[in-house]
Amino acid sequence: MESEEGESVIPFQLQFDKPVPFQIKIAEWNPEKDLLAMVTEDSKILLHRFNWQRLWTISPGRPVTSLCWRPDGKAIAVGLEDGTIELHDVENGKLLRSLKPHAVAVVCLNWEEDGQSNTDKIGIYEDRTSRFFPPAPRAPKIPGLVAGDSSFMDDGEDSLAELSNTSFRKFNILCSGDRDGNICFNIFGIFQIGKINIHELSVPVPDLDEHASYKLFNASIYKVALSKDLCRLVVMCTGELRDCGIKPKEEKFSVQDLHGLHCLAMDTSIFWKRKYELHQVAQQASNIEDLTEVIRASLSVMSKQWTDAMKTFHDKFHSLSTLIIDHGLKSSPQEEFLSLLGGARISPALHQFLLNTLGEVGVKRVLKSVCGTGKELQSVVLDNLQPAAEIIAFRMGELRGFSRWRARYQGIGLDEKLLNEATENAGLLLVQVQRFMMVLSSVVQQFSNFFNWLLKSIKYLMQEPNDLLSPYNSELLVVFLKFLYDQDPVKDLLELSEPGDDIEIDLKTIGRVKELIQLGGFSDCDFLRRRLAKEFQHMESSFKMALQMPFTTISRKISCMKLLPLFPLQLSTTQTRTTIPMSLSFYKNEPSTDTPCESGYTDYISFQIPDEAFPDIQNCIGIAKGFKQKSNNEKNGYTSVEAILLSLPNDYHCVDLSLYKDKELVLLLNKTTTTPEGSGEACMMVLPTVDLPFVSISSSSCLNQWELEDMKGSIVDLEMENEKVRKVPHSTIAPLAVSASRGVACVFAERRRALVYILEENEDEEEDSDDKSISLCFSSPAKLPKYLSLFSHGKVCVMDQQLSPEPEVIIIDMVLVDDEFAVVSLTADGVLQLSEYGRRRYWSMKKDVIGFVVEGKKIRIKTVVEREEGICCGKHGGDYYRKDFVFEPLYDDARNRFCYRLRQYLDSLGRPKRLLVFVNPFGGKKSAKTIFVKEVKPLFEDADIQLDVQETKYQLHAKEMVKSMDLSKYDGIVCVSGDGVLVEVVNGLLEREDWKTTFQLPIGMIPAGTGNGMIKSLLDPVGLRCCASSATISIIRGHKRSLDVATISQGTTKFFSVLMLAWGLVADIDIESEKFRWLGSARIDIYALRRIIGLRQYNGRILFVPAPGFESYGQPASCSLYKEPIVSDKVLGYQGPDTKFEDREWREMKGPFVSIWLHNVPWGAENTLAAPSAKFSDGFLDLIVFKTCPKLALLSIMTQISDGKHVESPYVAYLKVKAFVLEPGARVDEPDKEGIIDSDGEVLARGRRTYQCDQKALMSYDKLQITVDQGFATLFSPEY
Repeated sequence: MESEEGESVIPFQLQFDKPVPFQIKIAEWNPEKDLLAMVTEDSKILLHRFNWQRLWTISPGRPVTSLCWRPDGKAIAVGLEDGTIELHDVENGKLLRSLKPHAVAVVCLNWEEDGQSNTDKIGIYEDRTSRFFPPAPRAPKIPGLVAGDSSFMDDGEDSLAELSNTSFRKFNILCSGDRDGNICFNIFGIFQIGKINIHELSVPVPDLDEHASYKLFNASIYKVALSKDLCRLVVMCTGELRDCGIKPKEEKFSVQDLHGLHCLAMDTSIFWKRKYELHQVAQQASNIEDLTEVIRASLSVMSKQWTDAMKTFHDKFHSLSTLIIDHGLKSSPQEEFLSLLGGARISPALHQFLLNTLGEVGVKRVLKSVCGTGKELQSVVLDNLQPAAEIIAFRMGELRGFSRWRARYQGIGLDEKLLNEATENAGLLLVQVQRFMMVLSSVVQQFSNFFNWLLKSIKYLMQEPNDLLSPYNSELLVVFLKFLYDQDPVKDLLELSEPGDDIEIDLKTIGRVKELIQLGGFSDCDFLRRRLAKEFQHMESSFKMALQMPFTTISRKISCMKLLPLFPLQLSTTQTRTTIPMSLSFYKNEPSTDTPCESGYTDYISFQIPDEAFPDIQNCIGIAKGFKQKSNNEKNGYTSVEAILLSLPNDYHCVDLSLYKDKELVLLLNKTTTTPEGSGEACMMVLPTVDLPFVSISSSSCLNQWELEDMKGSIVDLEMENEKVRKVPHSTIAPLAVSASRGVACVFAERRRALVYILEENEDEEEDSDDKSISLCFSSPAKLPKYLSLFSHGKVCVMDQQLSPEPEVIIIDMVLVDDEFAVVSLTADGVLQLSEYGRRRYWSMKKDVIGFVVEGKKIRIKTVVEREEGICCGKHGGDYYRKDFVFEPLYDDARNRFCYRLRQYLDSLGRPKRLLVFVNPFGGKKSAKTIFVKEVKPLFEDADIQLDVQETKYQLHAKEMVKSMDLSKYDGIVCVSGDGVLVEVVNGLLEREDWKTTFQLPIGMIPAGTGNGMIKSLLDPVGLRCCASSATISIIRGHKRSLDVATISQGTTKFFSVLMLAWGLVADIDIESEKFRWLGSARIDIYALRRIIGLRQYNGRILFVPAPGFESYGQPASCSLYKEPIVSDKVLGYQGPDTKFEDREWREMKGPFVSIWLHNVPWGAENTLAAPSAKFSDGFLDLIVFKTCPKLALLSIMTQISDGKHVESPYVAYLKVKAFVLEPGARVDEPDKEGIIDSDGEVLARGRRTYQCDQKALMSYDKLQITVDQGFATLFSPEY
């Protein structure tokens, strides 16, 4: 034989052998995808891909007792110990639905869909709801949820809607069995349509007294399986079979003898015969159940919101009652308000309450709370509650229409009378919703009227004008004080009423309702007495009652066809519920003339027989088939079950078994003897059952014997050498997870390992291995799978020397990517390349790779990509996304070489390795700390950059630290703030003795303030958004650029500016808007409008040396700059540039001015393009002069600052200067008031009677001069 001549062929390919952190007790493969769901001993549910990548882990919080997949593989059903069944989304594990059809542990689940094609045209039904209604509403969000929580809830609702829609496309049923013998049937897994208890079933016994009633006692279910045609249910259970008509002393056989494992065949043909009707009913009813939950949630949310609003109202106004008592008055709050409304003199108590206790602010706060809540409640009704009620009424009407088609729907229990009542109650709910809206609108209107009156009264008492306040209605005010002040009709409608506490309705209204009955109105005349919550409860109750009839009808039509006693069990065994390996499956028969329901599928039952069951049957497994009802043309109505007993080799015992496709059986066997290492050994076998010598079992014999015991003379020895057997180098445990659709099996070892095998034979022929024109060289020889020949063909070969010259390859080797072989290479130009199955992916070490880390045997390359895929770097999006690439070198030395080369290349890029970081927690909206922790720090950590983080505590704190710290150990300084900390760092560095060394450190900016003009100027030219992720990645990459620094001098005082200087309107807006800093960047816009309305103009003069091309601006002038006495710069730090300008170079402009703006970079803030032509390192400052102009023209100019078009206005002079002198003056219209000079967002000088803030002025409000050092500072920057 060929196997004898060559090396023996291993039948199953081991895909991988992985350790598992927990012991697995349940495992099931997805029927459609390469996904494996597992349950650990501590009841955590894990979902893994075929390559063992974990997708998610969830913990239901209760012991998990069973698990199965929905037939389409998009949802997982999980049975819990308390009887709950949970449905989870396969995508993320989110809980989609939770049901509780059982009271005890759900021990088995089976989800099957109709396997027959739809040939009944009459049964085809289209759900018409979408024709008349928009998509069904969702439950409203719970007040107080943070954004993350709400998105999570929205995702879950989206998944539920999508899964529900797909589930309706094909009829499917979820069967669940519990420990007490109950079996529940749920259409689509969510709509309960039937329930039986095997204790209550009458078991037919052929050839015995037809009047005898046999039942199972002390029964417990082990496994259930529904046939693909939905006609039969096979149940494996333990229990005692008894004749209920015979007393225990008169029994013809021993109870002990028939206490064991039985197999029941249940007739569920009602599901097949009425599948179209059940499909339609379940579709409508399950949608109604979903919508009732929407209404329930809406009522709950509205009740909570309104209760909170009323609590705020009563808490505020309760103090009035206390004040009335304290002042010795005997009136009530309502009487005090009515007295004030009537024009009487206000009492001291009410006066104190309105002006001191409540006040104008308090009234506005309560007004906002109550009326705002009223609007929110109206929104919930219009968006959630009312649409849900309308769709419920429509779907109820559809069900009522079904019930009138008695020929089709009466057989499944649809009762027209009950559905008429449920439909009417759905209509009554809509009436109650409309009444609630009317009551709510009226109450909110009266509250608003009351608060408007209070505001006017308070203004009157304070002798302030109140003409601008909203008017009030005196009549409504009287109604409010008499009937609504201490009553709450909205709350009454939202909450369930106590018995006898219904709404009072006058006889006249009741009479009118009764008259409407004659015109086809509602037959229930008392519905107006009920509240909204009570009406919803009434509707839900009638709906459940109407659906109880189909549930009862279907349950009664499920009967026991047959029982097969398999083998006895000891009472102690059944009481402790030991695990018996067993498997149930159905295989499609060959086409026949019989109907599909009668002969479409054959059941196969496999099980292990315990050694204590029969003395003569040891170490055996059994297989039975054909356990079904026969065609009508046969006499007794039952077939003979065929079975076979297989004897396992003496040195093996069965751990678990599973029926596989093509009528094959997969066995997992442990060897009874251990290996020298003590690890044990096992094997897995695939056994075809088609050619096995099955023996017919007569099922017409009495039930006082076990059928399998008669087969002890026909036991077949299992010869392993003739079967497909794969040895497993571990001792194994249950479960054995086998996927018939994917052809794979997962085996679990005692030592917490998972082994995945491919059961299918690879029938593809070998690729031509004689082609030696191309060769691959790897670090070590390895026997590779044949599909890796894909890498050796000319079109995808990574080593083809015939191609055009390419950069030198630094390192190349074979690796594993997602447990598949691939080739990874790094070239001298910094390209990291992955070649896999003819596909190539590239990463630039300079641009894409930010770092790497070794994880065991694997290397994780940490990359950033642009906006297409991956994990977003920042909270608010951005231009970059994080996406890791993981590969596993085949050998340790290869991993070490990869790490060496990667580190060597990254180090050659000159990237920073250690940074000093300043975080300003007070800037902007005080979010800098959060931005740093959530968005900046993770990226720096991924890039393996060490950080020394300093949090600023007060103004100029960063400057103080920079002046005194040892900076020699840092590669740069990073400011997580607005532009203020950057200016502090620059000034601190230039005031150091060693400024020549330290000022060479590059400075990086992370936008976390109000302005962020510097980082905006850096990122905008390369098309990057001004966000933390883009700025951080620019710092990580280490690119740098020079920046001009302006020295502002006034005598011996100096200030170094890198952004801008402003005087007049711009300075006033920038500094005076600080009191609105809590508004964030919006403070600038709001205060700018205020300053334009109250426009100020300033006298003064400016002098400047224009840049080439701008000599025509201004008038000739004479000026000499202040010269410092020569002093050692080691003591005083940097003293500014040594500049000399001729007198003839100077020009001047005289006021009045609206504003003077001097800019070093283009952007003054994220939305302010102040100097469109400004350059970072040209040696010039951009001067923008706002001349006197009309206010409307000025408003137009200010609105154009966002895009830089303001410099085109005839009222604006825009030029570049080399040097600048400012001589500020007083305001034109108020000479006793002066202005503010602002530099880089800080107060540089403050004149007389100006806005006072916490910032101290560095200089006096007098002449100052500005000179420029070209390219003096260094900034971290994106690559240009």
